[in-house]
Amino acid sequence: MKFTVKKSQDRMISIAFLSLLVLLSLSVLTNCILGGFVWRVSSTQKTITTPMMFDQPFVSNSVSTDQNANAMFVRSFVNLRLNVTPETIDQQQRLILLYTLPDFRSSLKKALDVEARYIKDNGVSSVFIINDISVNPQTGESIVHGVQRASTSNGKLVLKDTPKTYILKIQYENGLVKLLEFSEVNNEKNNG
Repeated sequence: MKFTVKKSQDRMISIAFLSLLVLLSLSVLTNCILGGFVWRVSSTQKTITTPMMFDQPFVSNSVSTDQNANAMFVRSFVNLRLNVTPETIDQQQRLILLYTLPDFRSSLKKALDVEARYIKDNGVSSVFIINDISVNPQTGESIVHGVQRASTSNGKLVLKDTPKTYILKIQYENGLVKLLEFSEVNNEKNNG
């Protein structure tokens, strides 16, 4: 009698233990499937954003954006660098350098320092009016055509409206915008 009770008790414990193992296996399998699903959705989910000061939304995920976003990033960088006064230039250039990759930062900083010195010494206020933004899909470069208008508060210089072209290369990765290049194209290249 004791033997039958012991055997039946061992059998119940075995069934309970096997049931717990099956539940644990199902739980691990379910967590793996859900984890993979969450990772896939989070890395491929598209987000529609309409930033302040812009009238068009853009679509982005963790690795890429659409053409509207690229145009907005280009406009923002152009505004930071080229729409300046002696009072605002230092802060705007610091913001540009925050978005600049280290490989490009030192050469850009040299160009920005020259521009800042000129603007402060001559009391220049500058506005860049964008006429056209074109994107080269092969290189990812944006070419910005426009007119630079400037005036001085101290009357040291007589300035004319100047057509200019800039090349910007922007990288978007993991939700972060990085500036790879922001350089002026020589007028000879524009005309040729």
